Amino acid sequence: MIIFIHGEDTFRSQKLLKEQIEEFKKKRDPSGLNVSILDGKNEKEEKIFSEITASPFLAERRLVIIKNILSNKDEKFLIRMKEEIENKTFPEINAVIFFQDEEVGKNKTTRELFDLLKKQQYVYEMNFLSDFDLRKWAEKEVVARGGKIGSAALQTLCKTCGNDSWFLNSLIDQLVAYKNSEEISVEDIGLFAEEKVEDNIFALAEAVAYGEKNKALKMIDEQRKNGVEDFYLFSMILRQFRILTQAKDFLINNPGATAEIVAKEINQKPFIIKKVWSLLKKDFSWFERAYALMTDMDFKIKSGYSNPENMLDLLVEKI
Repeated sequence: MIIFIHGEDTFRSQKLLKEQIEEFKKKRDPSGLNVSILDGKNEKEEKIFSEITASPFLAERRLVIIKNILSNKDEKFLIRMKEEIENKTFPEINAVIFFQDEEVGKNKTTRELFDLLKKQQYVYEMNFLSDFDLRKWAEKEVVARGGKIGSAALQTLCKTCGNDSWFLNSLIDQLVAYKNSEEISVEDIGLFAEEKVEDNIFALAEAVAYGEKNKALKMIDEQRKNGVEDFYLFSMILRQFRILTQAKDFLINNPGATAEIVAKEINQKPFIIKKVWSLLKKDFSWFERAYALMTDMDFKIKSGYSNPENMLDLLVEKI
């Protein structure tokens, strides 16, 4: 039996793989002696085929998990694997899970193996959920962990996390533990999600500051796809540059100050200053020019002379 698990939502695919392994152990192999997990990207060819064809030890079946074989660059190995699957040479007594959570190779042989795996009887494609399905999934997870959440908070939770299921999972754990059976509110989500939002905005501001235009434009596009408005993005980047300018100004007069001291002086949280610390090495004239440019753009947006979308794109080009 061959099972293929793949897709861009790596949290849900990892969760499904874990469930498959646990179910196998529960039903057929409590000792776990017949579960073999192999690195299909780097493991030797003979080792992989040896594990696939080995007989079970004091159990009915073996379970072999081969991770990221579609990222392997050994074309000879991939051709052999494709032929073995096509000819159905794997022992019926063994179950083989092909698990892919890395980028699939671009060459012809890899694509052919990929297409073949997608034609198997048991295929789980874990792509990002639609907004509706994501809310259903998140609500189910909250309830399963003993929590409660209303519709407004649920919508805010999903909008905050977007397609980042790893963050969504972590945030649900924190919120359920924090509320201790009480209903999760919108305010609770803001409390726990703040640092993640800061991380995203800082990463975007950093890309803009270092002139990484393609990276910055890609990140802006991702935020737009997650439903974040252009005006909010621009406002948050402006806020980051205001913090940077204040911190740089203080450091010029206090060159030995630590991130904690700077944070206290300009009334910011230490983790924010630590994240922008590398940018503070730039010359102060750069900060003055960048901040002046952004405040001018902010004025044009608020005065109706331009729109946030155009100003965001122009900002990436100008800085």
